[in-house]
Amino acid sequence: YLYGASSNQHRELMAPYLGYRCMTGDVDEVRHHWNNWSAQRPHLPDWTIPTNVGVGAEALRCLADKEASAALAAEFAGYAGKYFVNGNAWFYGPFDTALGILASTTGDLDAAVTHLTNAVELCDRVESPTFGTIARLELATVLRNRAAGSDNDLATTVSADARRMATA
Repeated sequence: YLYGASSNQHRELMAPYLGYRCMTGDVDEVRHHWNNWSAQRPHLPDWTIPTNVGVGAEALRCLADKEASAALAAEFAGYAGKYFVNGNAWFYGPFDTALGILASTTGDLDAAVTHLTNAVELCDRVESPTFGTIARLELATVLRNRAAGSDNDLATTVSADARRMATA
């Protein structure tokens, strides 16, 4: 039991982590768990919410939920420039990666590029090749989708950097 929740409810408290299920194509399951988690969220301790934003962004992208993405981005805009941490044993990279994914989901590609560029810089600052690679791949995708000016050339460069980092 966690915070008085039954074992079935406990499973739902961690539901945003099922955002990764999007990789398997199970959108209905992601929607089910996102809706259950959202309904329970007002009853969760405040300190647990920020650590769910990254995987929440992944789930909302999978669901193509522009409204929920905009709301989550607005709620956590003040976290730009910070990192996801939970105690001293868990690190999930910069909030800007999630904020970039949320902005991209809403269709605000300029804001997405800004956040993802910041995410790359934040990852480089702490020498995090794993999350730096993720941020670069997200940035390259948004640049290709935006396709303004030299975006495609920049996306090619950023993708090559991500490949070098992943290989190293």
